[in-house]
Amino acid sequence: MELDSGEVLQALTELGCPTLFHANTVLTSCSCLWANRLLSRNAVEEKGLPQTPQISDDQDKKLGLYDDVFLDFADLHVSFKRANKYGPVLFEFSAQHVLSSLPIGVWITKSNPVHWRSAKKQEWFRSVDEFRGSYNRFVPGPCLVLRGYGDQLPLNTSSDGDGQSCCGLLDRIRIDSPSRLCSSTVDLASFAFGAIRLAALRGSAQVQRVGPRMCASDSGCQCVGEYDDMPEIELRKRFWIPGE
Repeated sequence: MELDSGEVLQALTELGCPTLFHANTVLTSCSCLWANRLLSRNAVEEKGLPQTPQISDDQDKKLGLYDDVFLDFADLHVSFKRANKYGPVLFEFSAQHVLSSLPIGVWITKSNPVHWRSAKKQEWFRSVDEFRGSYNRFVPGPCLVLRGYGDQLPLNTSSDGDGQSCCGLLDRIRIDSPSRLCSSTVDLASFAFGAIRLAALRGSAQVQRVGPRMCASDSGCQCVGEYDDMPEIELRKRFWIPGE
């Protein structure tokens, strides 16, 4: 059900959620930066840009979600102390800037759509009060959805009405930085950081902060062990390391 974006913003403010998050692979994140837009899966495809396949792509098409833009209410890497399954690159957006700029209402899922088996099984919050009353950042599933938004969410607003530069919607990019080499030669963190920086430059995406996420081995975060044990083919997919 479509909800008023202003009322959702008020609820997020009350819940202490000033930031919206979008995680992805290095490759798909670069495509968004090249376009200077947070793109739906369908929009990336229509623009002929590269993206990493997701296991939910076929199902999202069947459920009418393929042109939707998804944003999380929490940094799931921090909430669950593990690597985000969608990728090592995290875009962080100001909820205030995003929701106050939308010409449409928003939708909020009750669960991750990957678990929806049919159109009849879709689970959406029916009111802002219902969402406010059940929100828990440690319960995975709920996320903000811009339905059919395609390529309409810019990463930056270039100027205001007086021609002065404005703060962009994208506040920060954080990149997982595992201390591991790929094929014993490629430093994952350095490669990802360079690719993201170059993509932002190419797309004129003026990101104020781009930096590594450093999780120490004694931090309690499972990502350290996950990246150490991850098969190289999965590392290449997440970090966009070209094959030999």
